[in-house]
Amino acid sequence: MTKTRLCRLCGQPLELRGSRTARLTLCDDCRARILSRYTYRIEHHITGKETCCLVCGKPIPKGYNGYTTCSRACRTLLNSVTANYRKDRAANRLRQDKQDHPETYLPPKRVLSPLGRAEQEAREHGITYGLYMALKGGMAHDL
Repeated sequence: MTKTRLCRLCGQPLELRGSRTARLTLCDDCRARILSRYTYRIEHHITGKETCCLVCGKPIPKGYNGYTTCSRACRTLLNSVTANYRKDRAANRLRQDKQDHPETYLPPKRVLSPLGRAEQEAREHGITYGLYMALKGGMAHDL
C-alpha cells in the first residue's frame, strides 16, 4: 500500500510504504539535514546551549535550557531520525574498546536486583537461597 504525503518540515511530496512512524514522515533531504546537524554536535563535543531547534530551526523558548529542540514533537522526530546512528555509535565504541585494550577489557557487569544479589551470595557460600536468607535474618537455629 503506497500513499503520497507531504514532508512534515519542508512540504515536499513523499511516498509512504507500510508503517507511519515519525521517521517515515520526513523526506530524505530533511532527514539528512537533521542527522548532519546532530552528528556535527556529537563529533565536535558541543554540549552548550542551542539557540535554534535542530529539527525545525525555530528559536528554542525560554525554560528549555539545555534542550536541542523546541518542542516534544521535534524531540520525537530527532530521536527517531538519530536512533540508528546512536546504536551504531555505541556498538562501534564498545568494539573499539575491545580492540584498543584487549587485556584490560572487562565486559559490563549485569546489574542484579536485591533478590539476584542474595541468590549469588548464597551460591558463593555454597548453601541454598532459603538457608542463606534464614541465616542472614537470624531465623535459623543452630545447625
